[in-house]
Amino acid sequence: MRLIIPLLCLVFILLVAGCAQHQVVVSPNTGAQKESASPTQISNSLETYPAPPQDNAVSAQINDKDQADKTIQVFFSGGKGQKMVRSSWIMIKRSDGSVERFELPPKAQSEVVLKGTDGEDQVRVYAEYYDGQIYQIADKSLRMRQRL
Repeated sequence: MRLIIPLLCLVFILLVAGCAQHQVVVSPNTGAQKESASPTQISNSLETYPAPPQDNAVSAQINDKDQADKTIQVFFSGGKGQKMVRSSWIMIKRSDGSVERFELPPKAQSEVVLKGTDGEDQVRVYAEYYDGQIYQIADKSLRMRQRL
């Protein structure tokens, strides 16, 4: 009986020490970008994913660049599968080569305004469903309109 308590304490200490070796490292936010982490990690490039299945589809609207200030409005439009969407985000690749990610709340008519450039900017919108699948729900290449 005297050995049981010290053995149980030793097993408990070993279990706690084993769990302590697995640490989660969170990278600090620079504050300069409106970049957020997604439940699944993706690279800072414009990746191509399939469109969502028609029976659970959602969509987003990407408006043309504003001619005055080069801003781009992006809206989450919703759809049949809206309740199945865990998160959605926008990736923009600007003509200067910079790539940024912005969270877009998966609620109908949620809006994010992006800062564009004078050149051609590529905007893609992605949605991650609760089953872990990632789909591309919008894609648009935007240029400043030529004045005549």
